[in-house]
Formats: sequence, structure tokens, C-alpha cells
Amino acid sequence: MNISEDHLDRHKTMKNYIKAKMALIKNVKEDDYVIYNYDDNVLKQEIKPYKCIKIGFSFEEKIKNSINIKNNFIYDIFDKKLIDLKKVLIPGNHNILNILAAINVALLLKIPTKEISARLYTFKGVEHRIEYVANLNNVKYYNDSKATNIDSVIAAINSFESPITLILGGLDKGADFKALRKIIKKKKISIVAYGSAAKRISKTLRDAANLYLTDKLKEAIEISYKVTHPGEIVLLSPGCASYDQFLNFEQRGIFFKQTVKAFATA
Repeated sequence: MNISEDHLDRHKTMKNYIKAKMALIKNVKEDDYVIYNYDDNVLKQEIKPYKCIKIGFSFEEKIKNSINIKNNFIYDIFDKKLIDLKKVLIPGNHNILNILAAINVALLLKIPTKEISARLYTFKGVEHRIEYVANLNNVKYYNDSKATNIDSVIAAINSFESPITLILGGLDKGADFKALRKIIKKKKISIVAYGSAAKRISKTLRDAANLYLTDKLKEAIEISYKVTHPGEIVLLSPGCASYDQFLNFEQRGIFFKQTVKAFATA
């Protein structure tokens, strides 16, 4: 469990969104387990009143009686090596947090540690979540259509060292695009903004990055194809909902993949 800004078009305020998120565990009992991101300071405070068995996981701190990270290894509660993170295929620190959460669930279900490690070492990720699509002219394309909030976009950007052409936009949910300014200035990023959110993205970020503005996702992909140099990355990580042009984020991701792969046969 974690909390990050999202769905403010529906909930109007972050306070309302937190209240809705915490409703997920409102009926927990003393012998129920809640596995949560200890690095999330908001969640860490919100969860305090709940009387249940709380299992925290952290990328930053060592937690007593929990699995922990040290020197690129995940250790179990007995300080025994459990996972060699160098053997994990999926990129990004956010995925390491996902792995910590998944391992905690697996251990509670008494799944053998050998099976846990075997699965993690062969897992290539989930469709639409920083999914590798193609390498065209030494430019790598990634589909992160599931990223419908700003925290997810930041996590995706942090997964790469190479310069990025970021396709950002879609249906505006009231996201705080200003939160992207710091990472955009820190890394070499160009932005192709599209959809109903494009004008607000442009107004917020045009002085922080090279920015291209368009209406349709197809046009955004075509622009990215033209302006991205060999050795760089094109990343669809929209930070917005898909409903302005697609039925859902899955359809948006499939469209992105089909369009990219069509370049290879053009």
C-alpha cells in the first residue's frame, strides 16, 4: 500500500483522496496484515491508528523484523540473503519497492524462498508498465501507458540514464505538472505534450524542457520518432487518463506499440 497524488478530478482535494485510499483498510482486525511503503511519510502517519499487523518495507531504511535491502541484495528477517537485485530484469527503484511488497505477501503465504527468487529472476515485467517495445535506429521505445499520475511518471524517468523524449498528456485529471520540473531540469528530457492536458503541460513546463505540442497521440509518436537521437529513449508515460482518445490505458498502450512497430516496416 502507498499513497500518491491521483484522481483529483474526482476527489477534488488530496485530503479527500487520502480518506478514500485509507477506506481500503477500514475494516481490518487485529490479526489482519497490512503491507505498506514505510518510505511514504503520509501513509506512515495515516496508518498509525489502525490496530492490525503492520509490515513495512523500505528502500531507504532498515526496518526491524522485516526484509531489507543492503548492497544490492534483499535480506530476510534473519539477515540471510534472499534476492540478488543485479539478477532482477525489471528496471527502476519503484520496481524494487514492488518486489519488496510482493516478497512480503509471498512469505506470509509460506511460498518457499527458492521459488520466490526463481520467479523474480525470470519476471520481465507487466504490459503497459515501462514495457520495452522496440529498438529503431538505436532508439529504444518504452510503453508506460499505465502511468496515469505524476509519481508514476517520475518513477519511470528515474528508471533510465539515457536522454528521454517523454510523451506526456491525455485527459487532464488536475495533476500537478510542476512536480516534474525538478527532474526534467536534472535529466536531459524533451517533452511531446498531447491531448486535452497539452496546453496546461506546455504552460507549466515549456521553460524547463524542449517541448512540442500536438493533439493526437499518433502525432506525438511521429514527432518523437523524428526528434529523438540514436542512443536515446522514447518513453510513453502520460501522467494523465486515457479517456479523451481511448477506452482505457490498455488500448492506449497497444496503440503506441502498434504505431512504433509500424515505423519498422515503413
